[in-house]
Amino acid sequence: MDTKNSFSPLQQQSNGYTQSVMGMILSIVCILVFVNAETSCVAQAATNQPAVKAEERSPESQAFKQPKTLAELLALNPEQLEKVDIARMNLLCAEGLRGSENLDVEECLRTLDAWTHHVERETKRNFHHFLEQPKDFNNSIPYYQMGMLGTVLAEDLRIQYNPERERQLLEKRVDEQTVEEQNTFFSTSADVFIHGLLSGKHYGTCASMPFLHAAIGRRLGYPVTIAARKYHLYVRYEAGNGEHLNMEATENRGFSTPTDEEYRTGKYPMTQEEIDGCGWLRPLNNKEILGICLLNRSTCLRSMKQYGEETKILGHAARYMPDTVLMKRVIEKNKELARNLHAADRWDELWTLLSRLKPQQTLMIIGVGRCGSGRKLSQGL
Repeated sequence: MDTKNSFSPLQQQSNGYTQSVMGMILSIVCILVFVNAETSCVAQAATNQPAVKAEERSPESQAFKQPKTLAELLALNPEQLEKVDIARMNLLCAEGLRGSENLDVEECLRTLDAWTHHVERETKRNFHHFLEQPKDFNNSIPYYQMGMLGTVLAEDLRIQYNPERERQLLEKRVDEQTVEEQNTFFSTSADVFIHGLLSGKHYGTCASMPFLHAAIGRRLGYPVTIAARKYHLYVRYEAGNGEHLNMEATENRGFSTPTDEEYRTGKYPMTQEEIDGCGWLRPLNNKEILGICLLNRSTCLRSMKQYGEETKILGHAARYMPDTVLMKRVIEKNKELARNLHAADRWDELWTLLSRLKPQQTLMIIGVGRCGSGRKLSQGL
């Protein structure tokens, strides 16, 4: 992204990792800087929040039964969806997809809770850096918290963007890729949903990495959610008083906080009509987040050539996405594409079958087709 900020003092203290964003080791300034009492109190309160499961943050949430399957998730109303852990929501939407054959949702959530405790421990351990040099963190608690979160995930837990998918995006813009090339990007759910980040090589993409950051942030009590721009997801921290902080979750090394304007006018510029119609550049609620998860699921199904199921999931997604003319048009266009791809594959299958037949058999099929006799066609085959 265009805006990149160094968190090297924190990286230097985090589990012994000493490589900074720019590849240099910076010395830590040990001179105590006195911070005004108000800032200190707010800071202490912000870092002393214990990590808890997102499902256990209130008695109301404790009484709520978290869904165990995608079917149970889709049966919830919007009010109930706001009580669902977004990590669980994301994982359930990977159910039955290629790359999730061994998916264990509960085990993934246990791993996520353990990672949260590690992030919390490192955030508290390094908090003296904020007290000593608050200007290094824009005098901002949210900036410090999200910077530590991103640094620990990248440096300690080694999450990163899948190199193959990254090369694909560097070689050709998203809006110039063919359906086949897009299918490659979504060929495994491990690149699109967070189970790929929580196991194996810890690879992900912009479809999954923001969910990991937001899920851990919420467990830490941070007011974070998912936001979107064209072809991309990111994390948004609601700081209050109308202020917010955008966090780019796909930085393998570093900490990036693009502004709304940078997202608006970046590599894929957006019109105001697109922003309003698709719900971009604003915080998303759980209902809308589920809609995004379902859209990603539908694209995975397309790569699997399960067009009927793709169309069905697109219908579900429409219930959760913004109720705008533009979004309805997008959903319908994707349904139409699924139908067309299905028809094209059927023709491909027919021509493949014909190519394997002897000439006389081919002529028999063509003749039978003209007379419309399915029975004779069966006999000819």
